[in-house]
Amino acid sequence: MKHPYYLAPGDPREASIPMLEVVYRNGSKSTPPILALIDSGASVSFAPLDLAMWLGVKVDTKHRMDIRGFNNAITVCYPGNVTIDIHEGLFDIPIYFGGKANTLCILGQDPFFDKAQIVFERYNDLFSVNIVSPRLHR
Repeated sequence: MKHPYYLAPGDPREASIPMLEVVYRNGSKSTPPILALIDSGASVSFAPLDLAMWLGVKVDTKHRMDIRGFNNAITVCYPGNVTIDIHEGLFDIPIYFGGKANTLCILGQDPFFDKAQIVFERYNDLFSVNIVSPRLHR
């Protein structure tokens, strides 16, 4: 399915970025749709720690990971597992939770890019996500 790029404000110019509506689920709790950045430069997926707490996700505090962002800031993160619901299906994936509530959610390469084919068409301001893993369910 094709999705539009979103226009993000910036200085000196605005930029088109691939954002996808995602519903995060854990058991019977789920979020409303949240925009998450599809980030081919991110090794793992990331969401704010408040999101894990709200969903009741049990994070692994013994295996913390320091994630360095593009601005060189380090965020302490803790792994947890959630189900993400996008138009194409449900994905059970690990997410690293950390940072503040207003932090951007990111869908990174491992394992999201292993479960779906993602094609970026920046020249058309579109991108597509197609399921390729038989381990997905819906």
